[in-house]
Amino acid sequence: MVLVFLPRSVAPHVLEYLLAGFVSGLTFVASDIVSQMFLHRTAHLKWLQTARFGLFGFAIKGPLQSVYYSLIEALLPGTGGIGQILTKMLADLLFFSPLVNMLFLFCVPLLEGRTPKAAWRNVTSELIAVQRAAFKFWLVAHALNYTAVPSE
Repeated sequence: MVLVFLPRSVAPHVLEYLLAGFVSGLTFVASDIVSQMFLHRTAHLKWLQTARFGLFGFAIKGPLQSVYYSLIEALLPGTGGIGQILTKMLADLLFFSPLVNMLFLFCVPLLEGRTPKAAWRNVTSELIAVQRAAFKFWLVAHALNYTAVPSE
């Protein structure tokens, strides 16, 4: 039994993390396929790229996102007013988004077989542009999420 070796604080959440990983992995796979087909008009899908993105979503983004949103809801439960909503949005945009994007920009090149140094160069050369794009989309998405979507 693998669960025997997990810390007591993690063991009850294993299924939650697996489900979050599964959903995130599928989301990454679907979005990469859509991106290749419609944005890049790829003649033949790059399945290995899609698998790398799915692996990142499953193993890193999904579980990390599950932990993060549980933490943010524990610290700031519900939709308690404009100040609380803005605090959650700022935490997402200034902390969680850069963290996840840095991890993505670092991990995917590693999965491609590149060196850690090359992966870090990818982070330093791409992060600002990725964050600018993220701000444009996630500012509105988080405003809707934190005001209209129940946390449970």
